[in-house]
Amino acid sequence: MFKRGEIYMADLGKDVIGSEQGGIRPVVIIQNNIGNKYSPNVICIPLSTKPRKRKLPTHVYIDKAEYIEIDKDSIILADQMRTISKQRIIRSMPLVTLKASKMHEIEQCITNNLDIQIAM
Repeated sequence: MFKRGEIYMADLGKDVIGSEQGGIRPVVIIQNNIGNKYSPNVICIPLSTKPRKRKLPTHVYIDKAEYIEIDKDSIILADQMRTISKQRIIRSMPLVTLKASKMHEIEQCITNNLDIQIAM
């Protein structure tokens, strides 16, 4: 079963427009684990290894030195969040599971991207 915070390789397809992410690339699962268990789809965020000129509030950086299972320094693109079929996941074993602190950074990026105001 796919779990929140795990990174998998997925085939996002070739039919992309503009800056949409496609091809075979790592994705981090952000959907809750109940949805991951029962839905035929998962909500995920693609990673990119292309450097960005500036840090955006919707990007989380992954240092290869911290996550040795990742081939290159990468950027989690929270502004590219999407739902994909589980059939797009290439292999059933995750590359790595992100630390809770990294997932918190992703959650912050999602709230920035969607302009969600959380009342305290």
